[in-house]
Amino acid sequence: GTAPDAAYWLLRSEDTDTEYPAEEDYWVAALEYADSIGADVITSSLGYSEFDDSRFNHTWDQLDGKSAFISQAAAMGVQKGLLIVVSAGNEGGNNWGKITFPGDVDGVLTVGAVSPNLKPAYFSGRGFTADGRIKPDIMGIGATAATITPEGNTAWKDGTSFSAPIIAGLTVCLRQALPDLSAQEIVGLIKNNSSQSLTPDSVMGYGIPDFYAAYRQGTGIEPSLKGDIPLQIIYREGIPIIKIKRLPIGETSIALHIYTLEGVIIQEYNVSENSETPLYTLKKGIYILAARCQSNYWTQKIQRL
Repeated sequence: GTAPDAAYWLLRSEDTDTEYPAEEDYWVAALEYADSIGADVITSSLGYSEFDDSRFNHTWDQLDGKSAFISQAAAMGVQKGLLIVVSAGNEGGNNWGKITFPGDVDGVLTVGAVSPNLKPAYFSGRGFTADGRIKPDIMGIGATAATITPEGNTAWKDGTSFSAPIIAGLTVCLRQALPDLSAQEIVGLIKNNSSQSLTPDSVMGYGIPDFYAAYRQGTGIEPSLKGDIPLQIIYREGIPIIKIKRLPIGETSIALHIYTLEGVIIQEYNVSENSETPLYTLKKGIYILAARCQSNYWTQKIQRL
């Protein structure tokens, strides 16, 4: 899906016939094995809270990242440098209501679910943790998420079991693009470049991530302030024209890339100061313009009318 060139190990630890604490042991064994064979990123759509025998049920006050056995193991995996992505769980609409274990672990990237309108899904597990930390960390599409059935057909399904692997694949791509960063630096970049990074809450955490922004920050290229943008888009007879004004000090040109909304580059230009570039050949529609020089970047939507 979101990381098509990655190499995978599928480790199955869930007993689908019952729900007992032994499954946390199986999960820990799978995590240990993944670590032993050199896995870089773990994605897990398993979470535990209540069991078939209620005597073993977890409690809200255990959501501290260190009480549950599965959480202790996940915390150790984080300490060893694994990048662990887990689902927030689908308990938001029932009596439990909260995230599930091991989603309470600090440093684990816990992923809730949003619908295509970018609103939180009713079933997505909520925070906070018992010790007051922000969880879930971020959100991904988990209501009417596009999936492939075992028969090879397209199907739309609900659950944080879909939002977590979608985010995990993007996380893998980010880690591949920034190989010198640690797992926790990658997690920090993702949270810092999410829609609610300044106002995180217990429903959506840090919000919906912008992985391209995380990549740009990770490469040390910071965006300019709006007032410093050296280009202007004007329209003549429906044709967008890119005008370059004064370039930043020390720059001699700007690279322009025109993307479709699906992220495909369709046109590239290298332009200089005080130039105009009319986009005559664009078909009618909406596109993304990305402009880059050595020290800055800018992106904005453009339209061929």
